[in-house]
Amino acid sequence: MDVVDFAFQTDLSGRILVALVEANGQEISALSASDGTLRFLALVAALLSPNTLSPDTARIYFFEEFDNGIHPTRLHLLLQLVQQVCKEQGIQVIGTTHNPAMLGFLEAEALASALLVYRTEAAADSRIRRISELPDIKRVLKTEDLGSLHATGWLEDAAFFSEPDPAGLETAGGPA
Repeated sequence: MDVVDFAFQTDLSGRILVALVEANGQEISALSASDGTLRFLALVAALLSPNTLSPDTARIYFFEEFDNGIHPTRLHLLLQLVQQVCKEQGIQVIGTTHNPAMLGFLEAEALASALLVYRTEAAADSRIRRISELPDIKRVLKTEDLGSLHATGWLEDAAFFSEPDPAGLETAGGPA
């Protein structure tokens, strides 16, 4: 249900507990809230907290799989909030995800900065490529959803096959 407010209650030991107030007035203790709801609240609190530092101080947030535990119907709200706060407050958010649905909600500006991290069998290290620089990506995105491309492995394949030597076939004397 949609949360419209917070209520703060003191328990018998004197601890202050937060409760989520739903549109119908029902209060749900944060102790009963899902992990996803609590993660969402923590992310919102971090992003929307007043900047107590100098206005000239840059803020960068790192969120590992920030969509973890978020209900699929709310993913777009989370990403919309992140993108909006980045624009309005001039902050940078670096988030990771394995969720194809998240990629489908990226605005054009965010997509231009989105990176693909992948590994090949021929290399011990991970590689990083800007998604917007993959071959034919602009043409492909006219008919395909970015999330689908991720789910099917197209992004990794495009990155791998567009590497200068994707299969590691070159030797010191030239191609094998």
